[in-house]
Amino acid sequence: MVAGELLFSGMTDWKAVGRGKPADESQTPNVMEPSRVSTLLGIPIVSVCGGAAAAHCVAITEDGRAFVWGRNECGQLGLGDKENRMVPTQVTKGAGLSQSPHTAASAIDAPT
Repeated sequence: MVAGELLFSGMTDWKAVGRGKPADESQTPNVMEPSRVSTLLGIPIVSVCGGAAAAHCVAITEDGRAFVWGRNECGQLGLGDKENRMVPTQVTKGAGLSQSPHTAASAIDAPT
């Protein structure tokens, strides 16, 4: 698996990309061209998953760490709380999984 930088583009309203919706939406305009996710600069990423219905994202690093961000009102980010995350946050051992809907992600080097 080849690692690289994480780029983002698209709609940035609501919490799907880990950005709150401010009263003045011009403060968080849509990103019309690929842009680097600044909190993950210099961290080799091998896999990313997320979706419109999930409203949160997971990035897996080359060394196996997981970073999550977005909606978390049911504890689905696996961080041991129910706080939404506006920036990628590393999942730490022992944070605990929610008994509610959650996300699971894995990255392995396997032939395709």
